[in-house]
Parts: sequence; structure tokens; C-alpha cells
Amino acid sequence: MTAKVKKQRTYWLAAQITSVLQDRATLLLERGYEVSFYNSLSDLTSFLNRRRAGIIIVSDDFGDQETETIVKSLMAMPEVEGARMVMVRWAQ
Repeated sequence: MTAKVKKQRTYWLAAQITSVLQDRATLLLERGYEVSFYNSLSDLTSFLNRRRAGIIIVSDDFGDQETETIVKSLMAMPEVEGARMVMVRWAQ
């Protein structure tokens, strides 16, 4: 009998959720990370109020100013405390 492995909740914030990002999420799922995508900080914040994340990935495809604002906002949120934050460089 195989023990059920708990998936690590991972929230990915990106302006554009492309097939490349979805492929990466599939790879992460195979390694034990359950990825949910969000394309706005308000959507992510709403969900964080219900379920905390283990990992938050922020793509920098929002533009420099907005990405900086997003990161600063996330860092100030108590709901994010204890979660790992990862920045992903957007490459087309």
C-alpha cells in the first residue's frame, strides 16, 4: 500500500497564464506541488484569506512598478507569513 503524499499548496501570480506556465505547473504537480494560478493580486488575496499557501510564485510579467507593488503588498500580509516566495523571470 502506498502512503498518500500531501501536496504542497502553491499559488502562482502571473499577468498571463500561458501554456508554458501550465506545463511548468504540471511538472511541479508531478513533484508534489499543487499549483493554482491567479492573474491579479486581489484574486490571490481573496483566496489567501480562505487557504494559506506554502509557496507563492510571482511572475514579473506585470511590469516593473506593478511587480514591485505586488511583492511589497504580499510581504506585508500576515496571511503570507511562513510561505516561501519565488520570483520568476518572464521570458517570451
